[in-house]
Amino acid sequence: VQNARAFTDLSLAEQRIKLYADVVEHMPIGVHAYRPTDLTDARTLTLVATNSAATSMTGLDIKPFIGKTMGEIFPSL
Repeated sequence: VQNARAFTDLSLAEQRIKLYADVVEHMPIGVHAYRPTDLTDARTLTLVATNSAATSMTGLDIKPFIGKTMGEIFPSL
């Protein structure tokens, strides 16, 4: 029973994550989301998500940079 509940909780969490990802992807506002590694160094911010509106607004496909840090994306920082 405990394993079934944990599975259900995980399934609900995964459904919510997918819902939020879909909402961000279809927003008419450009979004780049970063996760900090070291709060004192902006170069360690890692790009974790972006959406199509950001690509449309900038004319740049940022998706290949997902998983890279700001220092890798913008080495002159």
